[in-house]
Amino acid sequence: GTKEDIPYGKKLIEIFIPFIEDMKSKKLSAKTINEHIDNLWMLGGYIIGQLNYYEEKREMEPFETVKDCIDGGDGPLIHDFSEYQQERFDATCRKLYRYLFSR
Repeated sequence: GTKEDIPYGKKLIEIFIPFIEDMKSKKLSAKTINEHIDNLWMLGGYIIGQLNYYEEKREMEPFETVKDCIDGGDGPLIHDFSEYQQERFDATCRKLYRYLFSR
């Protein structure tokens, strides 16, 4: 990313933090929470990458961008991931989707 990505990234973090806090309140293990945090980091990185590749996406609100990436529950395909990593990433995206849209 670039310096111009920082404000957008901060808005993504504002979306992710309540989700993380919700997981903490449910007393999930630190290992599980950290895995989800790592996957959120990947989702955020994917989104920032898309902003730099498709400049018009920069005009979208971060919440809408997250929604587009996880709509239907699964996350975007991360080409460097093994099948297992992608499954775990998708699990985080499904959990985030339910958190954001089932309340």
